[in-house]
Amino acid sequence: MAKFNIKISSRHLEITDEIKNYIDKKVAKFDRYVHKIPSVEFIISKEKYMYQISAVVHSYNRKVIKLSSNDKSLHSAIDILIDKIKEVLIKQKEKMQKTKKHYSKDINTYGDYPVYTRTTMQIKKLTEQQAIEEIDKLSVDMLIFYNKNTDKISVLKKTGGNIEISELKIE
Repeated sequence: MAKFNIKISSRHLEITDEIKNYIDKKVAKFDRYVHKIPSVEFIISKEKYMYQISAVVHSYNRKVIKLSSNDKSLHSAIDILIDKIKEVLIKQKEKMQKTKKHYSKDINTYGDYPVYTRTTMQIKKLTEQQAIEEIDKLSVDMLIFYNKNTDKISVLKKTGGNIEISELKIE
């Protein structure tokens, strides 16, 4: 059974337990593609000799996916719609994986902790007074800057009401 809400409604058609169980069984496999789906809504209708089934999938990142399918057989229409939803969820999962920053090639370990190497960091050339103004403006507790007065890299730390400036010594 799926870990999210499934709502099934119908127009001009009675929803049997067999249809509900069939949809539940198909939707339960969505967890393979996306882990956080709050709800899925199905609307099944019958117009003359055709079944139309629509779905609204509420995805984890507040995206709403709306799809529909038509077929002469209700089970075929459900299968077609489920396949369409799976395709969209797979594309969405692949897109999320591409946008995540993976540092697996650059992982080292320090004891039990993984250490990630990243790209270079921009350090501004500032005076101590400018660094204090910058840390207040950015609302951060620590700032690394190139001290114009000493021509050295300095770290400005703000703890409570105190400000501490340390110079980095490179050996």
